[in-house]
Order: sequence, then C-alpha cells, then structure tokens
Amino acid sequence: METSGKRRLRMGKKGQSTRSGKTLVENRSVRTRSCLDTEAIKTLQIAYEFHGYWEETLVCQGEKYCKIEIEGGGHLQTVGAPNLPQEGIYVNIPENAKFLNLQVGECHEKTIEVEYPIAPNPLPALEGEELLYRKDSTIYDSGSLFPTEVAVFSAVRRIGGVKVVHILVNPVRYYPVQRQLQVVETMILKITYELSEETDTIGEPRHHRFGGPAVDILGMPEMDGVTTKGGGRGGREDIRTLKNPANCAELLIVTKPDLRPAFDDFLEFKSRDFKVALADTGQIISEFGGQSGMDEQIREFLCYAAENWRISPRYILLGGNITDIPTHWEYFLGARISSDHFYADLKGDLSPDVVVSRFPASEPEEMKNMCDYFIRYAQTRKEWGKSVLLSSYNREDYNECTEEVAGIIASDFQVYKRYDGQATKEEIIETINQGVGFINYRGHGLPTGWQAGNGLTSDDLVQLKNVDKIPQVLSIACSNNALEKEHCFGCEWIRQGKAVSFLGAAVPSYTVVNHEFDKWLWEGIALKKLKRAGEIFNYGIQKLYMNNPENDLVKHTIYAYLLVGDATAECDFYRSE
Repeated sequence: METSGKRRLRMGKKGQSTRSGKTLVENRSVRTRSCLDTEAIKTLQIAYEFHGYWEETLVCQGEKYCKIEIEGGGHLQTVGAPNLPQEGIYVNIPENAKFLNLQVGECHEKTIEVEYPIAPNPLPALEGEELLYRKDSTIYDSGSLFPTEVAVFSAVRRIGGVKVVHILVNPVRYYPVQRQLQVVETMILKITYELSEETDTIGEPRHHRFGGPAVDILGMPEMDGVTTKGGGRGGREDIRTLKNPANCAELLIVTKPDLRPAFDDFLEFKSRDFKVALADTGQIISEFGGQSGMDEQIREFLCYAAENWRISPRYILLGGNITDIPTHWEYFLGARISSDHFYADLKGDLSPDVVVSRFPASEPEEMKNMCDYFIRYAQTRKEWGKSVLLSSYNREDYNECTEEVAGIIASDFQVYKRYDGQATKEEIIETINQGVGFINYRGHGLPTGWQAGNGLTSDDLVQLKNVDKIPQVLSIACSNNALEKEHCFGCEWIRQGKAVSFLGAAVPSYTVVNHEFDKWLWEGIALKKLKRAGEIFNYGIQKLYMNNPENDLVKHTIYAYLLVGDATAECDFYRSE
C-alpha cells in the first residue's frame, strides 16, 4: 500500500508538536470524572472529549483509500474490516467494587464525508511477506454503521496493582456505502458498580516508589486517587528465606548459585537507588520445588513475592542463559516462542506486572564483566544520549514507520537517518562509534542480524568501537532475540559490550503490529520521558494491550518480544545541566 498525498488534521485545534513535518493534536482526548452515589450502588461519569484525527490517502492495488489515525490510540484489527481507530482507557474503581455495567450517556457526534473508502485491515503478514488487502464485503457493501457501539466494556483488570475497568472506545465510526464518518465530539461514559462494604477506597499499586509504565498509563485525569506506595530508601536485602513476608526488593536478581558472587558489585551499586536482593535457583527449588518445571517454579516464587513481600519486586533480572535460567516455551499461532514474558505476567492476563530482562552469560567471569560494564554505563555522563540512529529495511511501509518515529522525536533528539538504500553498513558503524543513545531498526531480521542491505550481523559487532558510548537498542524485527541460538544477535550485543540493552523478538513477528509497537516505544521515550530500558519496553507492551487486548497478533507480539541487558539502565538525556 502506497501513501498518496499528505496527512491532514480533521476537527479540533492544532498543537505545537510535529510528526514527519505535520502538525499534531496535543491532548487529543480529555477525560474528567465525577461520582454519583446511591448508597452501595455508585456510578462514575467519565466526560470524554475528542479533538480530531489524522487523514491521509493511500493507494492499494490501484485503488485509493482513506486512512484514519488518532494520537495515542490503536486500530481495530479485524481482517478485511475498515481500519478504524480504537482507544483503550482504564478507569480505576475501589478494591471492594463489583462492576455492574457500562452505559453511554449523552453523546455528541458529527458526520464527515470522506472521498475514498476507509482502508481495510490487511491479512496477517509476518515481516518480509507482502501485505495483502481484501475487503469484507458484508461490511463494505452495507449502509450500517461500523462498528455498532461507540464504547464497549472489555474486562475488569488489575494494572500496576490498580483495579480498573477496561473500556474500548471507537471515536470514529463508518457508514461504508455512504462514505461517511461518525465522529465523537463529546460523550459521557457511565460505569456502575456495587460496593461489598461501606468503605470506598481507591485501589493502590503495591509497588513502587518510582512509579512505572503501568502506573504511568494510568496517570490520566480519570485516575484520581492513585498513588504509588513509598518504598523507602535503597539498600541490599540478604534474603535467607524466600517465603518471608518481611522481605523487600524493588530489584530482584534470579540466578544460579555459582553466579551469586558475580553480582556483588552490581547489587552494591544499584542499592543506591533501589532495594535490591538476589535469589538463586537452589533456594527456589528448596521452597517452591515440586512436579513442575524450573520455569514454573521461578514464576511461582515471583508470584509469591509480588503478593506477599513487604516491598514487592518491580524489576526481575534473570542472571544466565536459558540453559541456566530457563525461558518459557509459549506455543501460539503455530510458533514455539522463547518467552520471558512468562515471568512478567504474574496474573496470567497477558499484561506485564513487572519488568523482566536477561543477562545472557553462564560463566562467573563473563557475568562479572557484564555487570561491570553496566555499572560503567550508569556512571558515564551521556552527552551523546540525545542522539538516535534510525535504520530501516528498504520498503515503503518500513520507511514510513521510521519517519513517523523521526517526527515524534525530532524536537528532543539529534536524529541520524541511515536507511537501507540511502546509507551503507560502514556509515551505520561510523555513526554508532561516534556515540548514540539509542538505535532503532525497523525491518526484516534473522537470529544473527538485520536482514537489510546495510544491516549489521553478529560478525560485524567486532567493528564497533563504542565501548564508552553504548546505546539502548530497539530492534523491531523478526528473531533477533532467538535465545536458543548460539550467536543470538541481541545477546551478542550484550556479551560483547556493544549495548546496555537490546529489545527484540524471539521469533518471526507481524508487520502491522510491529509498526504500532515501534511508535509506542518512542511515545514512551519522547512524550512520557521514560529513560530506563525496561520501562520503555513495558510501556510499549502496555499500549498494545490497552488498545487491542483480544487481538491474536497483539498477543503474539507480547509473547515474542523480550529484553536482554540491564532493564534498569537509564539514558539520562533529560537530566538538567
């Protein structure tokens, strides 16, 4: 599908920021909240105000289509259906509340004509496969409004320790035959719940004193009353018994017994900012062992710590290769996925509850060296931290996605564009060696490298001389973190000391969802000012989940992506002089 013409903003006032040279809407949707009480039955009223959307013309298989996007929202992903915006929102309710219903109250909409049909959702396509578009004639030949509902209840969830009602809003709906959009201007959402007790306490996250990606997403106007529980000052906990509710750890390392000493200096350094602790597999087997596999025993321990420790872990660092600390093999959509997400999703609802990363080393000396260079990174003043290298595979949709990222970050970062077909591999290496805070690759990938004409491979890493200027790497591509492969590309960046963190997929991944995921990561960095590698990762995952919780391609993406390196690594590009 090709882009034809520029985007234009429909409705609303224009903001000051730009994306790819185009004006964006600031604070696109606004929600305020009020509560109506009738003894035990309470109704929350959420005032939803919508300011506008982006519209552009696309050409697909010789036919012109209209594409609609909104700031902060995702899209309906039903194959063949119109690719319309969908926004997930969370509304917190008391711990003792039973959700009863969601109603749409007063709703003001306007009708807008569009010149071309709304673009359909493509067939599922892995990276490297052609995007094919086939309209669902039962929708496109109908004069009925699609989708029918302007807002629907998804589920009651627990996000960042907070009990929330998850609502999916469809602010732009479509009459296909008439080629008309029905666009929300304002509406009232009414959430009714029943209290089981007299108290009306708002749910509070169990952790942590720093806030976090889940809590950050909750930080919207309707989330009044949500605060993070203070964790006190940092320090190191010597945990002798795992099943002790008095235990405290914001940062928890899980490793095998012979690697414990390798983490001593790292834990001492991190204890300045976090309450830190270490648990080894010997302890876990002793207290949580049984008939289940080691992966399930580790997760059972993490669930216990999350529910019972006085300060529960926020960061879980897996100290070892998968032969030491096993990954979990997730079987989904025909794929066998090495999914460390298993250790982040402690409630079993797909949403990550903690940040998880892996230190890919098996020998004590190798692990000690890895920890030492993570410490050096944290101690380094990163004048180069506001530089970003962007690279993409030479295809229009990958370049367009990367240009979207460039637009998001243009006002905050020095951007170096090194796209396939426009720059050589040598230019990429030279740019990395001069120092960049982030590398973002968007395109095809293999277990051993980027599958672009100028893409790096594991064999090229020896040419990187960026020892004192290592980046966070966001590789939105297939298979770069295939942990079971001997020279896994992401792991080699960490083992050779060329990056402080590497985010990548364990298996072939899906193009359209990857495009959205990449932009959410950079929204977290540029707009939410997230700096730690793990927070950026979880923010992107949370946004995918928030906007499309039931879509199988989104679920696959959440299972597939994992982080190697130091999840607590912080690129201090916003630190004041």
